[in-house]
Parts: sequence; structure tokens; C-alpha cells
Amino acid sequence: MKTVKAGNLATATSRLTKAKAQIERQGTMINLRIDEQYHHLRIQEMVLAAEHLQAVAAEKEMERARREDLREQKKAEAELAAARQKLAKERAMHQATLDALIANGDLEGAERMRAKIAEDELALRTSNGARRTSVPATCTLSPTSVPSESTWSRSA
Repeated sequence: MKTVKAGNLATATSRLTKAKAQIERQGTMINLRIDEQYHHLRIQEMVLAAEHLQAVAAEKEMERARREDLREQKKAEAELAAARQKLAKERAMHQATLDALIANGDLEGAERMRAKIAEDELALRTSNGARRTSVPATCTLSPTSVPSESTWSRSA
């Protein structure tokens, strides 16, 4: 007698019932038969085994789905980290350009660059979401003076 598998309970039950009938048919001369109570217990055993196998299969599927979700999450986090790194690199480049513009006395260009830096910082904050705790540096510049290091302040 074959054992039951996750999806073949009906087939296994039918096979068991046919085997019982065949044994009774061929064993009539020696009065051989399978007790009905034993037959029902064997069917009940097969039902329980099938339910267990289905539960194990469902658990495996849930674990596979969880692992796939973790892989997707790691991939998304890597993409986000790469985007953050690119934004930070752009901000550093814009900051260097701002420093050069200020050193050359180009106040109009410096204001444009400050706007780009503000956009970069906003993009960094939105890409970091709630994880970001520090506030980016800001600059105050009067049109008549060239800023020094002390005009840059980090607000908390």
C-alpha cells in the first residue's frame, strides 16, 4: 500500500478501499477479511497525514515568500543607499562650487548654488525619511560682505 501525499488523499483512499475489497474477494475461501473499524482507522490516519503534509507545504511556502520579501527589501535598501550616496556626492560637488564662487566674489552664482544645495539637502532628507536626525548646514550672506567660515552655522 502506498502512502498518502499532500495532494492525493482521494486517490490513496480509493486505493485502500479497492485493496480491502480485493482482499475480501480473494480471501473468501479461508474467510479472510479486513475489519471495518481497522479500515476506518486507516482512512482516518491517511486524512491526518494529508492534513499534516498540507500544513507543512503551506509553512514552506510562507517561509519562501518571507525570504523573497527579505531579498526584495535588501535590494530596495541597496538602491536607496546608492541614491543617497549619489545625492551626497552631488551636494559635495555643489558645495565645492559654492565655495569657489564665494572665493571669486560671484554672489549671484553663489545664490544659485545655494538653491541647488537646498534642493540636494531636501532630496537627501526625503530619501532618508525619518532616519535622518541632523539638520543640514545653512548659510546667511549679506550682499555687501564676503562670507567667512563663521557665517556658516549648523542648526539643530
